[in-house]
Amino acid sequence: MGIAGVGKTVSVNKFILDWAEGKENKEIVFIFPLPFRSLNLIKEEISLMELLHKYCFSGLKELTSLPEGDGKVMFIFDGLDECRFPLKFKESDGFKDVNDITSVSKIVTNLIKRHLVPSALIWITSRPAAASLIPRNYTDQVTEVRGFNDVQKERYFIKNSSPEVAENIIRHIRKSRSLYIMCHIPVFCWISLTVLQPLLAQESNNKTPTTLTGMYINFLLSQMQQMETKYNDLKLKGKAWSSDQIILMLGKLAFQQLEKGNLIFYKEDLEECGLDVGGGENGHLDLFLRFLLGLSLESNQSDLKELLPGLEVKTENIKDTTDYIKTKIEKENSVERTINLFHCLSELKDDFVEEIQRNLSSGNLSTQNLSSAQWSALVFVLQMSEETQEMFILQKYRRSDEALERLLPVIKNTRRAL
Repeated sequence: MGIAGVGKTVSVNKFILDWAEGKENKEIVFIFPLPFRSLNLIKEEISLMELLHKYCFSGLKELTSLPEGDGKVMFIFDGLDECRFPLKFKESDGFKDVNDITSVSKIVTNLIKRHLVPSALIWITSRPAAASLIPRNYTDQVTEVRGFNDVQKERYFIKNSSPEVAENIIRHIRKSRSLYIMCHIPVFCWISLTVLQPLLAQESNNKTPTTLTGMYINFLLSQMQQMETKYNDLKLKGKAWSSDQIILMLGKLAFQQLEKGNLIFYKEDLEECGLDVGGGENGHLDLFLRFLLGLSLESNQSDLKELLPGLEVKTENIKDTTDYIKTKIEKENSVERTINLFHCLSELKDDFVEEIQRNLSSGNLSTQNLSSAQWSALVFVLQMSEETQEMFILQKYRRSDEALERLLPVIKNTRRAL
């Protein structure tokens, strides 16, 4: 157990990684990580084996049974304090069949009570206040995670910044005792580094926070700046919002949920505060859109008449469609969505992409100023090119921070860049 942000989940992940790489605990055959935040979402009744297939063995060969005898199995339940279903240990409903259908609550309690898979190792992480949800007679060992000691605090700043900045940060937090004590929490070290690194790049700065409140305010401001940089057009439920409005809604969400004792927020909690994460436009209709637009072409409709003789061929105004797509491209900030819109233009056999290809071949592209849509088209063409995937010569294009940023998707997907 340990307080929030002290490193419980990181410890779990490190344990699993060392086991997976064969460094530690080689006697364990299977480790099943089942965080409570995921278990909370399971509303239907299910068996233990179905649960493992659904959440731990997706796409792998079916697991018919759990090993017995010397083969050890481990279940890791991370975040007991996040549990939103009742854990009733006094009920005498102990079932022993891993294929029996029941609630997630009963699966968890019967694993802990050793009715299900008696030989299994069980590891549960929790904040101290929630640890009492597990009766003491079911607990064999308790370990308290206390975070960084003084040496580890300073090592963190040295490892994650330049020597000069790290020295300034360490000197500053040593002067502010409350900050120095808080830095035993790894996540607070990250917050401190985020806030102090730009402020202490120079040796003197009178705006450097010395209190916990000052640190959090500066952290909030830095997050708002990142939000505005990353999401120029913040929209929720079709309405544009400013970053400060989003922050106020998130504050409302946090306060109301903490009053209820909830530490993890789900979709319905966000929606209660006006934050819509659904719809959140995840690309699942991208291929369908390309296919649907392709059906606008008379040539494709004629081909379909072989399958559907009674199909009535209708010729739509393709130019209106392509012009509309181009206006969407000019306004779209997402590279992924822009790329899909260019795929749509290709399906409609538009010459916009061909124009970019001609300019690219002639060498004119390196000297002219490109519009946002032309840049997106260039990135699309380069990504589709087999030649680019082998080697990309950045020197051919306009050298600027803007150009580099726009061409990053191409650079990341090429085997060699010059």
